[in-house]
Amino acid sequence: MVFVICIAVDAEGVAYGDACTGDGSNAGDCTETTNIVCDTTCKCTTDSFRKGGTECATRIAYGDACTGGGSGDCTEKTNIVCDTTCKCSPSTFRKTTATECAAQIGFEQCCEATQTASDQCSVPETECKDDAGTKKCMCKATYYSDGRACQTRIKPNIACTAAGQCVTHATCDTTDTDTCVCDAGYTPSPTISPSMYMMKRYVIKLLVTRDLITDMTENLSAFKPQLQVEEVDIPMAVVTRPRALLLSRLIYCDQPSTVLHSRGNQKGQGGKEEQQRERQN
Repeated sequence: MVFVICIAVDAEGVAYGDACTGDGSNAGDCTETTNIVCDTTCKCTTDSFRKGGTECATRIAYGDACTGGGSGDCTEKTNIVCDTTCKCSPSTFRKTTATECAAQIGFEQCCEATQTASDQCSVPETECKDDAGTKKCMCKATYYSDGRACQTRIKPNIACTAAGQCVTHATCDTTDTDTCVCDAGYTPSPTISPSMYMMKRYVIKLLVTRDLITDMTENLSAFKPQLQVEEVDIPMAVVTRPRALLLSRLIYCDQPSTVLHSRGNQKGQGGKEEQQRERQN
């Protein structure tokens, strides 16, 4: 008599990387199933990566904490670097109308007006602005182009070499002084409170006693280390309670109606009223 014994044997699945049977939408007959798809071979899904040779781990979204070199475990790979978090690689910027990092735009090259990212343009102090109907990475209003980069616009009475270099309402006088000169109807003025008086090159508000003002005008060199100013003529200043000294360069051209008090009106009613207000305070 012959006995036949049937034993059920479980079939082993296909190892990672080996040929498998499936339709590409699931793990098919792969042994692993988490983040695995059978696409000719057993492999990680597109939103995961092989971690440590033992599993397919979910990739990290842009801006989230990541690990690894290069793009690490970031979901995106193009122009992406894992630097504590998933971020754009150097010389690229994050687009605001598409979920990607794109190469920055060069100096005076065409840019995308729909992109609001502040770092779309690669050269410092440039922005995407209109240039004769075309959007380009151009210098900001307070800077001028030297053909390669953006330079700070030149202040009144400072040397210049060509048109377009000076601050607003000023022109480079290349026929005589070779300095930035305020246009007709404008005069140099500082960008600080109009309660101060103007000097030749600097503006100083002396909030000290009248005796100290006299000493300073007679012995300016003794005060130079503290003031850090040049040898200049100092007009009568406002006398009020002790406070810190405030300095500011003349940096733009303003219309006379808004310019600070000049020497001709320093003794006028406005100055007296200000002194009275200061005493009351």
